Amino acid sequence: MAAKLHICNSARATDANVRLALIERFGGAVALRRPKKAKYRRGHMVEPAVPGGPLCGIVTHLWAALAVAVTHADYATESIMQIGAAKGVLAGV
Repeated sequence: MAAKLHICNSARATDANVRLALIERFGGAVALRRPKKAKYRRGHMVEPAVPGGPLCGIVTHLWAALAVAVTHADYATESIMQIGAAKGVLAGV
């Protein structure tokens, strides 16, 4: 529930909404791109290799796990920044 609220800003979000929000966050359709090998003809490269996107291969329940991980990472980063800001304020006094 917290992951849906954090990622989609709605507690009523479905798994499809979470998936779309994650795809958007990590670069849109390019994030799902499959890797391609370079193509050669007569020893010369015809098409260069294309790396896969960061979300390539994520299926079914892995989307929910990624949502939880992203939520945790965002909250952890936020709390570290708050601690750093508090220490900076105290050091300036």
